[in-house]
Amino acid sequence: MQLTKEFEKPYTERAYPLLPPGTYGFVVEHAELHTSKKNKISIKVQLSFVKDNDFSQKFTVFDYLGTEPAWKFRSFLRAVGLEELEQLPTIEPYQLRGASGIAKLRIDKSEEYDDKNTVQAYKVKEGVAKAVPAPVTSPQTQQASEAAFINQAQKDEAKEAAHSDQAKINDEDIPF
Repeated sequence: MQLTKEFEKPYTERAYPLLPPGTYGFVVEHAELHTSKKNKISIKVQLSFVKDNDFSQKFTVFDYLGTEPAWKFRSFLRAVGLEELEQLPTIEPYQLRGASGIAKLRIDKSEEYDDKNTVQAYKVKEGVAKAVPAPVTSPQTQQASEAAFINQAQKDEAKEAAHSDQAKINDEDIPF
């Protein structure tokens, strides 16, 4: 009996499948803050692409949006219909999750690593109303909203209890 080691077999699988260069629709699956080796802060977005409306296979591309180059972040915001975020002093990653748009992809070749898809440009779809993603709240906003809801529910219960006490009728108070 002979043992064949996996690493002796030729490497044929990629971590992420590649899309041919072209223009595709995408959805922001995940977004998080990222600090580069040069200590620059950006938002790392995980974009999911589909080819020919075949949703059985997703193609994942990561992109980094920061203030350098600022034009890339601005074009991303316009492509996903969130240009109003440009006016805010800070943009949080949760505000980008679920956004969708169109991007032109290319393939970056590498001798050291696998080839990979990268975003060449974000495109604004002309003449079509863009769908703005459902608002996603930050954990703090979500907690505050839940607390306000619970507080209002408690107030409503107290009013209902007070009203039901007033509505109780003593049988002896009814003249027959």
